[in-house]
Amino acid sequence: MREALKSVKPDALFFSVWARQENEKENIRVNGGVVRNVIEALGERLKGRARRAGNGS
Repeated sequence: MREALKSVKPDALFFSVWARQENEKENIRVNGGVVRNVIEALGERLKGRARRAGNGS
């Protein structure tokens, strides 16, 4: 991931999809891992972070 994103200099980063798993514990493990890996790969180039979960209702 770090190599793939090494030249990316984002102004913003949005995740709008997730991979459904068999249970909530696995949802958190898998989807949280994806987000965590991208944030770690971008490192200091990603200045701020905000999180919103849910369907917006």
